[in-house]
Amino acid sequence: MSDITIHEGDEYTAIFHGGPFDGTTDTRTATSDALDDEVTVFADVEGLQTAFTYRATKSRQVLDQTSVEFTYEPGESDPVDDLADRGDRSGEFDRVEPRAAALHGHMQLDLWTSAFCAPCAAARRVSAEASALVPGLAVTERDVASYPDDAEDLGIRSTPTIIVRREDGSEVFRSPGVPTRDQLLLAIAKAL
Repeated sequence: MSDITIHEGDEYTAIFHGGPFDGTTDTRTATSDALDDEVTVFADVEGLQTAFTYRATKSRQVLDQTSVEFTYEPGESDPVDDLADRGDRSGEFDRVEPRAAALHGHMQLDLWTSAFCAPCAAARRVSAEASALVPGLAVTERDVASYPDDAEDLGIRSTPTIIVRREDGSEVFRSPGVPTRDQLLLAIAKAL
């Protein structure tokens, strides 16, 4: 896309074109030494968390200010025209299959996120994959802004943070950042 120099932790301005965020901007923080090629922005549409994907198309740097233009990718985003086709996912992360829970024990995965956190989308995907593969895994997502006291008590210093607990509540795994699916599955196995 360009030869712009950016480092992990640097801020840049994202300018969105098309889709529901058309004409809006957001200050983002680089999560590596490169600009994001793609971002996923989440919004609540009729009670369902909806993912909107935007792809970087242009970037520029003027003095110390960097901006990236992102264009809406409807084919890679959740459909919004017919929400009935998507099904109701509102309780997706809270499901526990009673028979499986009895067989495998109950495990808890706490996913701590924040608004406009690009890596949080990847953490959601990894958590959802683990939930689909491990019967009896209860996944709860919490926004640090909505639960600041709990986040402070638990020592949440960055988002995303994933905590896996045994049935008795004891912590067996903590990942600030996004673990791989295999790392997360190994941690869940330790919780059994």
